[in-house]
Amino acid sequence: MNLNKNQKIAVETSDRYLCILAGPGTGKTLTITAKIIHLLNSGINPEEIAALTFTQKAAIEMRERVLNNLHKKEDLPFIGTFHLLCIKLLREFLPEKEKYFKICTRAMQKEIISVLSNKNPDKIIEKITKFKNTGLNLDEKTTEFYEKYEQKKIELNLLDFDDLLIKTLHLLNKKIIPPLFSHIIIDEFQDINKIQYEIIKKLLKKEGSLSVFGDPDQAIYSFRGSEIDLFLNLPKDFKNLTLINLSLNYRSQANIIYASNKFITANIKRFSKKIEPLRQKGSKLTLIEVEDEYDEGKTIVKEIKSRLGASDFTETYGNREETQCTFSNFAVLARTNRQLKIIKDFLAKAGIPVKTIRRDTETWIASIVKKLTELISGGYTSKKILKDIRLSEFLESSGILEGLNDLEVSMLKNISKSYDTGKLLEQIHAFIDELSGLTSFDLFPENLNAVSLLTFHASKGLEFPVVFITGFEEGLVPYTLSSDYDLEEERRLFYVGMTRAMNDLIIIHAKNRLINGKKLSLPISSFIKEIPSECIAIKEVRIKKDVPKQNGLF
Repeated sequence: MNLNKNQKIAVETSDRYLCILAGPGTGKTLTITAKIIHLLNSGINPEEIAALTFTQKAAIEMRERVLNNLHKKEDLPFIGTFHLLCIKLLREFLPEKEKYFKICTRAMQKEIISVLSNKNPDKIIEKITKFKNTGLNLDEKTTEFYEKYEQKKIELNLLDFDDLLIKTLHLLNKKIIPPLFSHIIIDEFQDINKIQYEIIKKLLKKEGSLSVFGDPDQAIYSFRGSEIDLFLNLPKDFKNLTLINLSLNYRSQANIIYASNKFITANIKRFSKKIEPLRQKGSKLTLIEVEDEYDEGKTIVKEIKSRLGASDFTETYGNREETQCTFSNFAVLARTNRQLKIIKDFLAKAGIPVKTIRRDTETWIASIVKKLTELISGGYTSKKILKDIRLSEFLESSGILEGLNDLEVSMLKNISKSYDTGKLLEQIHAFIDELSGLTSFDLFPENLNAVSLLTFHASKGLEFPVVFITGFEEGLVPYTLSSDYDLEEERRLFYVGMTRAMNDLIIIHAKNRLINGKKLSLPISSFIKEIPSECIAIKEVRIKKDVPKQNGLF
């Protein structure tokens, strides 16, 4: 593998405790993959290695890269999410009568809570998750729902994703699960919570090595219970910690790097790090001032058309997989999903295809699991179920893949590669366990030739030649419309948005915007003061009005 100096140090060092600061576009996944392969080539038993991620997509990508460099698939160590590791450990170490639990997916959680309450189930689930992971008290009403929810899970023999962590830590504390790994590697360490951190420390053998990769400047999931202080306190927890900075950015042109580097230094809770662009300066960041959200939508359409050298996309919209127009070069980012709706309407009207985070992921997973369960219980002959048949062959011959799109088929096939040995029945059960952890972010169609419409949160880990950041007004960016906002996390969110851009970053501020049914004149975001003036060009756009009335964003 072609590694730069610091990547090579991170891969080959024998220091026991490593913290690799991996900023945006610095080759983190390549370095982690190379480290896993280096350990295996050094003679480390695959069973002694665990590489942990926070998304299935990241795990699958790492597995694929490692497998391509292995002589035998049997040499693959554990590479997967925290939740998948906990499932495997609980299946092995729980008492016999408890180990055959079923996963309470997000869809099941919603179903249970919807029976208990007519309130938004997502909000209640979010509160319960935060309570389980941080111990923060629930309000009286949510406590009532929580108790009934827990009782229903017991009746149905279900464990939700938070239960997996809690039960695993319980077994570790009781020493029922012993320390299992001599080498633990963690991706996106800034997203870790207290329970996950404790699990890692207890799974690491006495003389084991811990390598964490991440970037505190991209810690944006506190609402899930993640705690940036766990990252920042690493030097206290591990006295002999070695810090390595992956300083070379391969993604963005120099102006974007200089601007984002300077911007994020306004935060206090961070590690000072240096990111240097390998690419030369390109165009300055552009700040466009428009009259309102309608002009915002029209401006984005106009900018996309001008860059693609076309005025009418009606025909290419119907044949978007074959068109030469690179719609996938563009992403429109916003602080909230509701801001994206009107932009989506303007793009559709112009014949420009769009792609967003899919909303039916939970239903899709449930349908696949149902098909597999039906095949196990009667559709597939008992003799075949007990044979050593490859899971990938089973998926092809059983009809499971019929009617799925290319991305869905690719995802299922890639997951199945980890379960191609042993009895087919055991492979299917393990496959279902991993499938249950898929999220809508894992199934985002990156390769589809369409403009991406994403929130800052959803854009994490992606990159695009041209990025539009919309709603650059105080109230939305930072999101002070919420009473419990954290200014430093809002700044980290905007930093994530900025660093998705490879060539052009276009920031749009509307002088007026309809929010909660009221026309508001919001000032430009205070973040403008933290972007170096020499890196940004400002222009004002005036567009003729001809729009229908809108009920409002919120």
